Amino acid sequence: MEHAGRGLARQASTRFLDDSLHGKNVIVLAGKGGNGVGALVAARRLHCWGANDSVSFPLSRKIRLPVV
Repeated sequence: MEHAGRGLARQASTRFLDDSLHGKNVIVLAGKGGNGVGALVAARRLHCWGANDSVSFPLSRKIRLPVV
């Protein structure tokens, strides 16, 4: 998964961000399973390379979060 995530991050950087990541805002949508893990690795790599990233996980069922 590490290699796949690094490749995904490099592809996103080159294709969509012109290899200029510093200060760019990136949203990563991570599903479940192996592809989701690859997305998390890609998000970590993009963050380490200077992007401001945010990760979102779609929920498979409705849950109630406690109000604090």
